[in-house]
Amino acid sequence: MMHKHAALGLIALFLASGCKQPAQKEQPKGKDAVLARVGEVVITVQDFEDTINSYSPYLRQKYNSPEMRKKKLEEMVEFELLALEAKNLGYAEDSAIQEAVKQQLVRELQEQIFEKIKLEDITDEEAKAYYDAHPEKYHKPAQIRLAHIEMSDKSQAESLLKELLADEKNSVLWRDSVSKYTEDPKNKHHGGDMGYISKLEERTAGEPQLDEAIVDAGQTIGEVGKIHAALVE
Repeated sequence: MMHKHAALGLIALFLASGCKQPAQKEQPKGKDAVLARVGEVVITVQDFEDTINSYSPYLRQKYNSPEMRKKKLEEMVEFELLALEAKNLGYAEDSAIQEAVKQQLVRELQEQIFEKIKLEDITDEEAKAYYDAHPEKYHKPAQIRLAHIEMSDKSQAESLLKELLADEKNSVLWRDSVSKYTEDPKNKHHGGDMGYISKLEERTAGEPQLDEAIVDAGQTIGEVGKIHAALVE
């Protein structure tokens, strides 16, 4: 915090003072003029304008006054200070952060690639050739999505099933029951969701590998939102 306050104090002094600073070399002018430096990061007039212009017209009006523009610059400086401190503390080496950075890099690359591709540049022959070469992307068996409540006490499970069947389309009751009773920690907080599955003989790569009794029972339900009328062991 001491570093932060010192840096912000210097920025405020730079903005408020009309005195010329002793210049050892010619400073950039116009949109290349430097508004702030944080470590190796330089915030120029162009950077500041790009940030403001990235907002919606309604939000840009908020920064018409000198006071609000100064406040925005201070926010940008504070952001860079926090980023610098996080880097100094080693957060940049965290595996989760590195994975997030990689994902963002991939998205940026994809956007750059897709910007250069126009639909009219792709011929019908090319589209068909891709379709024929990737049948697994376009031909999948019919699938259903199942949710379950796993319980080890059979009598308690029978009692709960009776309650659920009495108000079968009550999705809130189902989710509350999952949260309260299920012994499956993997999907306790997802309404008991087990994902999409196919019939046993039509299973595809990546499907959850569920017990045969569960798959068979799920295929007999027949209607979205219905509950299997008997316990599945």
